[in-house]
Amino acid sequence: MKKYFLLLLIITLLACSNETDKNNNNNNTTNGAVSFSIQNQSAATIFNVVWNNRSFNNNQAINTGGNSQIDNVKEGNSYIFFNIAGAGSEIALRTRDLVSITDENLTFQFNNNTLIVEVANSNSISTIESFLNKINNPDGLFLPGHNEILTSLNAIGGGINNARILSYQLMQNLLWKNVISGSENDGVNLARDSKINIEVGFTGPVSASDVTKVLNNLFINFTNANIVISGGMTYPLPAHLKIQNAIKALDGAGTTTNVVVTDYIVNGSYIFDGYEIDRPYNAIIEITVRYTTIILTQERVRTEVIQIFGTAGFNSVTVKPSHW
Repeated sequence: MKKYFLLLLIITLLACSNETDKNNNNNNTTNGAVSFSIQNQSAATIFNVVWNNRSFNNNQAINTGGNSQIDNVKEGNSYIFFNIAGAGSEIALRTRDLVSITDENLTFQFNNNTLIVEVANSNSISTIESFLNKINNPDGLFLPGHNEILTSLNAIGGGINNARILSYQLMQNLLWKNVISGSENDGVNLARDSKINIEVGFTGPVSASDVTKVLNNLFINFTNANIVISGGMTYPLPAHLKIQNAIKALDGAGTTTNVVVTDYIVNGSYIFDGYEIDRPYNAIIEITVRYTTIILTQERVRTEVIQIFGTAGFNSVTVKPSHW
């Protein structure tokens, strides 16, 4: 009888153990299946996204900032296969590394630095960003420099000796970048579909259509170049107060409480705020600035003032900073 009860006890304990294991397994997964999500944070629009023969978003596009999820995914290892919309969309791509699914939900993020491989050429490894640049910009396209724009405008009329870039912006990889000076502009590598906005003002005996044709020709390789022009402008000189505030802003400690533009001479004549000139590149401007701080150097003051005038279209500027 004792042996009978002992055997019954062992059978009961084994049944309880199996039930516990079964419950624990059910808490982790549903029949061993989990979910797999894709987040596209890259500059590319991807489509035909497949992992282990499972398709995301019904093979439709997943735009930048978009997400897609497949459920009831079994454990396994596979690359993520996909295509990139636009130029080169016929090239089959995959992730360089295998993506493994175990017993937990997984999210995979595509970004510009994700390493990818061409399926037909496993030696061709790149990032999404470099792939986009290679496909969209095979010839190494660059923005025209400011000097190139101004020289071209001068050439069409022989009388445009006053031209200024009012605004010059480009959008690439989702970020707006301001292109201010020629040194910052030259050498910027772009894709054909980069968005470009340029506004140029001029004074001279040519028509707006002539100026437009020249600018469009300079940007002929770009599909999203928006050209805006204006003529017959005058150029206000930067005000004394603007110069003073800019120099104060250089001093992070806030000890610059006294900045004075003591001399402000244009073409040999003393001028005041609000003065306008129609040919800034021919103007000779001399400025003397006094300031009170030991933190700033004369070179920093000089650089800041020259930049203010350069942004406003003036380039013949002499700055004499003096420290009180």
